[in-house]
Amino acid sequence: MTSLDSRSVTRRRLLKHMAGLGLGRSLMPLTAQLGAVAAAMTATQSAAAVNDYKALVCVYLDGGLDHLDALVPYDTTNYNRLASFRAGMMAPRDALLTLNGATQGGLSVAMNPELPRLRALYNSGRLAVVTGVGSLLQPTTKAGLRSGQAYPPGAGSHNDGNAMFHTLGIEGTQYGWGGKVLDMFESANSGSLFTSLSIGRYNAFGSGLKTQQFQSNELAQAENIALLGASSVFTSSQGSSALNAVLRQSSSNLLEDAVLGTAQRVMDGSTQLAQAFAASSVPDVFVRDGTDIGRYYGDNSLGKQLRTVARAIQQRSMLGNPKRQIFFCDFGGFDTHGGTPTDRLRFVDRALDWFHGEMVRQGLTNQVTLFTTTEFGRTLKSNGDGTDHGWGGVTWVLGGAVKGGNVYGSLVDTDPKSAAWIGHAGSDDANVFQIPTLSTEQYGASLASWFGLSAADIATVFPNLNRFSPTLLGFV
Repeated sequence: MTSLDSRSVTRRRLLKHMAGLGLGRSLMPLTAQLGAVAAAMTATQSAAAVNDYKALVCVYLDGGLDHLDALVPYDTTNYNRLASFRAGMMAPRDALLTLNGATQGGLSVAMNPELPRLRALYNSGRLAVVTGVGSLLQPTTKAGLRSGQAYPPGAGSHNDGNAMFHTLGIEGTQYGWGGKVLDMFESANSGSLFTSLSIGRYNAFGSGLKTQQFQSNELAQAENIALLGASSVFTSSQGSSALNAVLRQSSSNLLEDAVLGTAQRVMDGSTQLAQAFAASSVPDVFVRDGTDIGRYYGDNSLGKQLRTVARAIQQRSMLGNPKRQIFFCDFGGFDTHGGTPTDRLRFVDRALDWFHGEMVRQGLTNQVTLFTTTEFGRTLKSNGDGTDHGWGGVTWVLGGAVKGGNVYGSLVDTDPKSAAWIGHAGSDDANVFQIPTLSTEQYGASLASWFGLSAADIATVFPNLNRFSPTLLGFV
């Protein structure tokens, strides 16, 4: 086997192929800072009076959660109508999990049978349901759309729906509202590398003008540099140490030095994170009422990710002791053109329940709020096998600070000709989707307000918020 040392790899060659090491995305906030520092310095700081600890945990249900499969119409008229549109897809009405107080004006909803733990959390006041939320730039109605009002970019689009929910912009937007919120708390976080931690997959949600998102997998291995720590790099067992040596060199070129400085922080951060995880005592099972209800991570990738978040929260004193943290998890399988993902809902049910139990065990349930996102809901009618891309949908918010046991937003009927639904080109006969009544900015601003963001900073982070009423939804 050929030996490899740092002298055989030039810095310029390394930088040329940096994207191949998985580092390119993590550098986006850094390179943008070169032209944005002055603007960032003018931001109002919400950190002045921060002495406590709070964390937001974003769970992205990737692909577009079928909101009518997760939160099912329960009153007889609307259940039967939906069942006629979705032949063979729906659980029997008597198998649905009823929710306390989930009734509005004769309309009622229940949870999918695969969500018994979320139902219990809802009925105990720890889980809130937010319905009719979606990408909106302004309040939107069926009449407005039919008269020419434009659809926002996120309506029915995976990439733009993802971007609109997490960055409030179109695909390619560099900064997310989570990262921008963390920017406001920079002085309270004492330079910790781990104010924004993404588990496994990059998403711009946690990146800001000054906040650099750190990526890890569930084993505390840095994802920002794919080859770091590998047993063999370029066919050499010495490759990882040689790469480490190259990345720790300095340069008189400011851009090169900035790139290498970021790589050095990733390497040091990976070591720091691994040490913190090694010290963690987070268990892999959750016992409730004296009964072991099973290992929640195994094949459950969301359970693995949330266990990683729980370990980082527990050992935050080893990670720079930040006062404010934001975490991002990505769990896919919800693009249900060809069926309904009952196993996906089952995994979500178990993973979220486990995480809440672990936060209770750590005594942090009032300080950690978990919320779900998805790029859109799905269509009212079946396509013959599954459902297609929609618009408005359903999210969940979980934690001790949540005003749970309630449905926030308006329940709607399942009549495709009603004001709640619209099809492509405005047709009622097409496969219609729900028009959102709550914007992603109202949803995000409500979470940011609990996080401690001032009213002035909320207006900065969520620029279209003043178009909606109420600006805060009151679920936390």
